[in-house]
Amino acid sequence: QQLSASTKSVSDAILGDLETIGVLDALYAKARWGQAHDGCVPRFTKARDLSIKRARHPLIDAHTVVANDYALGQNKPTLLITGPNTGGKTVSMKVIGLFTLLAYSGIPLPCQEATIPFFDAIYCDISDDQSVIESLSSFSAHVQKQAYCLQHATKDSLVLLDEIGSGTDPKEGEALAIAILNELRKIGAMIVATTHYSRLKAYGKRHEDIRIASVGFDLETLMPTYQYQEGVAGSSNAFAVAKRFGLPTHVLKEARFLGQQAQREEDQLIHDLDVQIQAATKTRETLEAKLKEIQAYQQQLATERAAFAKEKDQWQQEADEQLNAILEEAQQEAQAVVRKMRNMQGAKMHELLQEKEKLKPKTIVYGQPSNTTEEPIHEGDVVELKANDQVARVLRVNRKDLTIDLNGRQVHVKTNQVRKSMRILPQLKPEAQVRIAHASLFEAFSSECHLIGMRLDEAREALYAYMSDAKIHGLKTYRIVHGDGSGALRTMVHEVLQKSPDVDHFALAKPQEGGSGATVVTLKK
Repeated sequence: QQLSASTKSVSDAILGDLETIGVLDALYAKARWGQAHDGCVPRFTKARDLSIKRARHPLIDAHTVVANDYALGQNKPTLLITGPNTGGKTVSMKVIGLFTLLAYSGIPLPCQEATIPFFDAIYCDISDDQSVIESLSSFSAHVQKQAYCLQHATKDSLVLLDEIGSGTDPKEGEALAIAILNELRKIGAMIVATTHYSRLKAYGKRHEDIRIASVGFDLETLMPTYQYQEGVAGSSNAFAVAKRFGLPTHVLKEARFLGQQAQREEDQLIHDLDVQIQAATKTRETLEAKLKEIQAYQQQLATERAAFAKEKDQWQQEADEQLNAILEEAQQEAQAVVRKMRNMQGAKMHELLQEKEKLKPKTIVYGQPSNTTEEPIHEGDVVELKANDQVARVLRVNRKDLTIDLNGRQVHVKTNQVRKSMRILPQLKPEAQVRIAHASLFEAFSSECHLIGMRLDEAREALYAYMSDAKIHGLKTYRIVHGDGSGALRTMVHEVLQKSPDVDHFALAKPQEGGSGATVVTLKK
């Protein structure tokens, strides 16, 4: 008790010293480890440039480890590593991730020199987490981690993907791998991925922002060299690796024959497809040329028709002006005759009749009578305003007038104010609409499962499906709405939850969340 009492007065200083000694011990341990592995202190940069020269994996024997150079940059932020099995693709990818974390932990890197950028996080899908208990296949385990990467990665993240797209049908796997890489490239993250797929190798060569690399393989010794080669797409060498591990010679011989046969069939299909593409391209060029001729001829007809209609309107206007002038002259003459007859009080009858003859209307002939009738105007037709030749589209044909779209404005005009036109109005492109036909793994996922109104069997099947999807989407908690009713749905839900290995606990919802009509579920971490 006396010793404890004496120590109490300096306990804070002792605890502080203990913490300081722990920090110093960790620093000395890191420094000694760095000396033992001939390490270097990396340079950190805010730029998106990662460079590691003569890197050696610290867990491989120093006498046999192969040193390699790795680089990722602003212009090529994606690295695609190819090559044989057991050749070191995964090791190369792990070196980049491991050295980044060692640098962030203040541990010297076993390399000649290194430049490490600041990442906000490192996301990875490496190795196989298949589980019978959790109903996870090799493929679904990969997809679950890849989905997490896509949901959380940012432009400042590093993403490591081992054998991307593997575990399923190769064609579908290739397509899925390309879609995932496209999304990560769109996000802007730095990516390191390994693959065996030929289509992914071709994909990497087509894009300038992707750096292709491979690991070497010695075909004479049938052994991997573990030498990292940048700019070269490596072969999987599956037959050589299989021979090294003791696969019978006759089996390998049959496999090579089948592979060559499939290649010949594929080459023939590609050749046939090329011929069809060339024929289709030639046909399209011919049709496009014909279409241009038709459009030019149509434009010429429209111009000539517009000119004719305009000339016709001018003739009509001139005729109307002449008619008005003649009518005005006749009216003046008639008024003069009337005034003269009023002044002829003592005139004889034949004189009055002569003056009366002067009041008979004159026959006026101008132009030729038109046998043509105006074309009827329908909704959607293109018309021209007679006054100024402006072009518009007919929106509606009303009883007494037309509603037209004139430069984006709706205008009401009389039928005789417009004429039908052959001129072409540009079609406005409708706004792009995105329609999701099927549910996607990465779309927003509801945190509620509604079972009200379903039969018992139907509700059980819907519940199983929702629980499976909720697990894939990584939900921590969700709510099942089953209602009160007879209580059969609630009993079924609780029985299913009790048997599920993924459920940590569940309970009826709070009154404001649905009370006894809903159950809140919390999943295991």
